[in-house]
Amino acid sequence: MKRVVDQLLPCTMVGSYARPRWYKRMSFGQDIRQLLMEASWREEYEDAVKAVINDQETAGLDIVSDGEMFEDDYLGGAGWPEYVVQRLGASARSDQARMPMHRSPILAYFFDNVWPQVLLANKLQHGPLRFAYLYEQAVRFAQRPVKASFIDPQLAAGFFHDTHYGDRQALVTDLVEIYREEIGDLAAAGCPIYQSDLPPFAGLGMADAPQAAWEFATRAFNRMVDDAGDMQVWMHYCWGRPLGQLMRGAVGDFRPMFPRIFDANFHVLNLESCECLGSDMELLEQVPADRGVALGVIDHRVLQVESAEQVADRIRSAVKHVGPERLYLTTYCGLGSTLPRTIAFFKLKAMVDGARIVRAELTGARQD
Repeated sequence: MKRVVDQLLPCTMVGSYARPRWYKRMSFGQDIRQLLMEASWREEYEDAVKAVINDQETAGLDIVSDGEMFEDDYLGGAGWPEYVVQRLGASARSDQARMPMHRSPILAYFFDNVWPQVLLANKLQHGPLRFAYLYEQAVRFAQRPVKASFIDPQLAAGFFHDTHYGDRQALVTDLVEIYREEIGDLAAAGCPIYQSDLPPFAGLGMADAPQAAWEFATRAFNRMVDDAGDMQVWMHYCWGRPLGQLMRGAVGDFRPMFPRIFDANFHVLNLESCECLGSDMELLEQVPADRGVALGVIDHRVLQVESAEQVADRIRSAVKHVGPERLYLTTYCGLGSTLPRTIAFFKLKAMVDGARIVRAELTGARQD
């Protein structure tokens, strides 16, 4: 398996990070490259990216992120899909309620009363997503490898109120072509890791979807990463970040997506763990030997900071089922919108400290 860093049990986080309180800029779907031509806008954006990368490097992460400071600070982390869907030709909002599912009362209120769908009345246009440009801004301020992460296009398609295509697969097909170009640009810019957040495979497994749905989802994912070149491709799964709530009102089950998920062309499977895998950690034994696992060992839904020993216990449980040379450590999901920045920082530090404990046990070396 290709490695990005020469470190046993490398530590990272999923993507988003708590915004500095002073960072108030909002792009509202505009081209961020044009916005950053304005001097004060650029200064605030660059200072925010520097601050969150510094937090991660000070905590000891081996792979860092720009904290997704390019997202707008909408309620519940809505800036995550909105960064993409606002820039692809949609220009209005729908009053239609969306995403019916068993969920918590706070999410029912959030989705049905606060966050209206984007209306898509015309063919998608390849707007200014700027994946590579955003990476290039972040990497200037980092001493360690920077990974890029964005919502998977097959999930992003569900955030439109589509009145043009009338067919989800046609919409996804066009959206995947836009992503393929963006990911190719990222690879050309030298980005070492692209993380696709929440492809549809976990949902397909839980819904007992027909084989045709699996085949389309796999083709779409593989087409998306056609031009990824030497970039390491990660596939991230969790059960929700908005307002720190579980999306389905209960812990989901990743088992039904195994082993069909491995028909997709990715290198590292990133899973929210502990409460989700629990005693089923042996699921990791099904991950092919040429693929890695990025395991969530830090809970983004609780304010209590884990102890280093708690983290170490979670890592010990994992290495019984997957070789430590194939294991990355991360958070369940992004830390942005759910945690204050101070707590986010100390959670990352707890992950790093827990990793050091287990590294010392595995290698016989003294802890740093």
